[in-house]
Amino acid sequence: MNIQGSLKARLLFRIMTPAIALAAGLAYWQYSHDKQTGEELFDRNLFSAAITISGDTATREGDALSLSTLDKINAATGGALFYHVSGFGGVHLTGFAYPPTQVNYSALKPNEPEFFDVTYRGEPVRAVALLNQLNTGNPDDQLVITVWQTMDERQRWLGTQLRQNLIFLTLIFAAILTAIWVGVSLGLAPLRRIERDLARKSPDDLSPLQTPVPSELAGIENRLNHLLSELEKSQKAQHDFISDAAHQLRNPATAVHALIETLEDPNNTVSLNQRIQRLKRASKESIRIAEQLLSLERLERTNPSPLPTIELNAALRQICLTQAPNYLAEGFDFNFYESEQPCLVSADEFWLGEALKNIFDNAVKHGGARLSTIETRISIQEDFATVRVYNDGLPLPPELAQQATARFKQLNDGAGSGLGLSIVESVMRKFGGSLKIEEVEHGTSVALDFPVVPASRPQPNHLAVS
Repeated sequence: MNIQGSLKARLLFRIMTPAIALAAGLAYWQYSHDKQTGEELFDRNLFSAAITISGDTATREGDALSLSTLDKINAATGGALFYHVSGFGGVHLTGFAYPPTQVNYSALKPNEPEFFDVTYRGEPVRAVALLNQLNTGNPDDQLVITVWQTMDERQRWLGTQLRQNLIFLTLIFAAILTAIWVGVSLGLAPLRRIERDLARKSPDDLSPLQTPVPSELAGIENRLNHLLSELEKSQKAQHDFISDAAHQLRNPATAVHALIETLEDPNNTVSLNQRIQRLKRASKESIRIAEQLLSLERLERTNPSPLPTIELNAALRQICLTQAPNYLAEGFDFNFYESEQPCLVSADEFWLGEALKNIFDNAVKHGGARLSTIETRISIQEDFATVRVYNDGLPLPPELAQQATARFKQLNDGAGSGLGLSIVESVMRKFGGSLKIEEVEHGTSVALDFPVVPASRPQPNHLAVS
């Protein structure tokens, strides 16, 4: 199972790793506890055997232990037992003649057992030595009892306990693992439901998900629904854009076609030069509409990287110097007025130029016969800089501003595509500013508001255009 690629595997890994470590620690603790318990249990049995041997030896005055006593001792200790009993001066009384030599008998205290891990005939054994003072009134009447037993029985007992505990812990761990597996699977079920619901979606069905999910996944579902909603809006906008674009391009294309047909009609009384001029105007209008459509499409796909900081006066001066000859040649007064102090704003000069060019063209197309002047003026009010483009042509009432900035919408049957102010509004949104139609006594005034940037060096970044 790929841990990096599977959320379920990662969850199980993160949960089971500490669980396994805990189980291993618990098993080690249980083993240590059982080992200590076994040591204590067998040591008590050895001590009990030593006391029993001591009493039986005193009663039988040094004779060998009775068979019944030996049977009881062996039964109590769980295996073969060896013993040695000596009296005053180390005189052997009963039991095996040669006890383990490593026992330190000089350290014995009356009635206090001493336990030792020693070797007897090359085999490790556990031994206990007990000094028993007899109640005869004679201090020399003592018995030293040594009892020892091999480690085999202890190891067998510890092995049995270890196997039983391992089986028990394995069953417990398996039950916990199963519970965790089932719990993780059930916990991930809402994600699988979301996956199935998304799999049933298609480009024609971008409706919101209605999958019941726990609160922890509600945020993810909301984000997905928001994304689906945005995709649906984008899809609809793209469809509307293509439909409207086809509609707008159809009129000039039809006009071009009709003018071409008149060129072939020998009975047409209109002069050839006039028909060529009309054809040029229709062709120019088609090109302009196509340029605006491409500008709008590129603007929508502009990379939202940080905008550069530009000096507004210098940028507008250059734009107006570039555009002025076109409008002066048509007989209009074209004026530009800078602000009294420098003004830094976040904007891209290319799109700023596109916005102003559309405003200028809009004034020419819709200003009517009374249009004579186009002027651009910069003013600064606290945190905003305003670029006002005024023309003295036909007025554009502020209450019609929303309709005027809608795509492919025209307030009259004049020339134009209905894209000019829509492009300007989109550019200003990119700049973090706004467009508004101001109410003036005569003519039309379009105001572009820019947030002012604190004085700083201009940044080299630019708004990418694809």
